[in-house]
Amino acid sequence: MKISDHNSSINVNNFVQDLQDKPTGKAKDQKQAQISSDDVKVELSSQSKEMLKAKSQMDAIPDVRTEKVEKIKTDIVNGTYKIDGSQVAFNMIKESILDELA
Repeated sequence: MKISDHNSSINVNNFVQDLQDKPTGKAKDQKQAQISSDDVKVELSSQSKEMLKAKSQMDAIPDVRTEKVEKIKTDIVNGTYKIDGSQVAFNMIKESILDELA
């Protein structure tokens, strides 16, 4: 079934409705009734386990380094926060070049 952009939700709803309207075979229903939780097993590869571990470690890192933010706020209030314009310009150009290469 092809789903187009302009009516995708309508087409998906029609597809789901078609599936619900189709009668299921009695043999299929009986087979599904025989499947127990012991029959269905999932094993993760060692690579996927490592990826899950890395993701949990990344999730543990805070999104904002509050100590650094508080220091910058304090420096701004005290008038001691200095910005190196040439370093900002350099970093902007560097990021622009890296974006073009990617």
